[in-house]
Amino acid sequence: MSGIINSAGSRSGVIGTTELDYEEGTWEVALTTSGGGTISVNASYNTCTYIRVGNLVSCGGMIATDGVTVGSTGTLQFSLPFAVASGSEWERYFAGSCYFRLVSLATDKWGPIAPSAIPAWAIVRSSPGSGVCQFTGTKDDVAYVDLQDDAIASGDRIGIGLQ
Repeated sequence: MSGIINSAGSRSGVIGTTELDYEEGTWEVALTTSGGGTISVNASYNTCTYIRVGNLVSCGGMIATDGVTVGSTGTLQFSLPFAVASGSEWERYFAGSCYFRLVSLATDKWGPIAPSAIPAWAIVRSSPGSGVCQFTGTKDDVAYVDLQDDAIASGDRIGIGLQ
């Protein structure tokens, strides 16, 4: 829909008197682990982009690792440019797509209730009030399982796209 917000950011007749906040930017992604380890991100692959219109944020990019030290095994996570708004139900739950290059997706890398086979699909997801996303999958109606932090090694890459 062209003309909703012109180059000066003013309102049109489509919106009426409602003003939309619009912002474009970047953030340096941090890969983290709930298990106490450390993951260093390659400085050439740590900046992702976002576009925010009102409360809707679209973001994505490519993340690459430089080094990984796993403490006790935990969930692999990455930082978001904004925290997800809190809600009384799951109306603020969201998911997006992900791409893995060299990341180990073997059955023993999904836990704590690993499926009997590699998950049929994987997404990124976050919960209300959270500032991080997890990589989640499922197979044959098994409960959602998160990708463990020991699935990633130095030189691996993960592409993300979410809204």
